[in-house]
Amino acid sequence: MITALQEYYNKRIKEVGLTKETNKRIISFEGRPQSVPIIGINEKSDALSIPYCDPSGDAAMYQEGNKTKLFERLRYRVPRTWKDSEGKEKTQRYSQPPRTGVYTYMTPGIVEAYKKAGKIETLFIVEGELKAIAGDIAGLNIIGIGGIQNIKDKENNQIDYYITLIMERLTPAEFNLQMQQNSD
Repeated sequence: MITALQEYYNKRIKEVGLTKETNKRIISFEGRPQSVPIIGINEKSDALSIPYCDPSGDAAMYQEGNKTKLFERLRYRVPRTWKDSEGKEKTQRYSQPPRTGVYTYMTPGIVEAYKKAGKIETLFIVEGELKAIAGDIAGLNIIGIGGIQNIKDKENNQIDYYITLIMERLTPAEFNLQMQQNSD
């Protein structure tokens, strides 16, 4: 019997243009390439899991105490809602580990372009990993950010490091920033 989360997973991978067979990419962990799902399932959180890597394809890692862990964001099957201190209803569709800061989602196509170190004409930046994955499958040079506020690191007021690496190596002639109310 298929669970509600598996049904949601099937729906979302189909919407972005993946199949169970094509839903994989290579990410390196300490120099060891491994095949991982582009979009995975996190049963415990009733969510999709989206693992991150840097532009060269190395796993994006963070420290939690004395453990080093893979950075991934979760897309909840059922968005979480709550009321803030003023009674206004809030909705949370995505989450990430606490105090992990800003990460930019690198699509498989951008990683390949980065490894080849060739120039690209346009770099598309969209809000949301699922939109970025769909754009990647459509052949765009595209990356995803969690929201417009995530284009720069607030602590040092600089463009996100991964975006800086892409700009320096791939030298896009143009940027296409697509921001809207995140519905993916």
